[in-house]
Amino acid sequence: MAAASPSSSGARGSGSGWWGRQSNARKREHLETLLGLVGFFTLAALVTTVWAELSGRPALIEVGVLVLFLAAFYFTYRSWQGYRDP
Repeated sequence: MAAASPSSSGARGSGSGWWGRQSNARKREHLETLLGLVGFFTLAALVTTVWAELSGRPALIEVGVLVLFLAAFYFTYRSWQGYRDP
């Protein structure tokens, strides 16, 4: 199987499949949508974690969910930064 050649017009390689056929502006729009979605659930997890801590309940599961959402937000943000406007 041949490797895909990197695109000279984008910040990343052209890839293959649906994501590789999208323009950088379109990829940036998709990542912005994903950032909003993940950001909303990260904020909800943060509020839930703080509420559990303040009410004296064990919050181990809430903290674990918060860490997962924070990691997803971080990696989505880093990907979004890679698609700058020209």
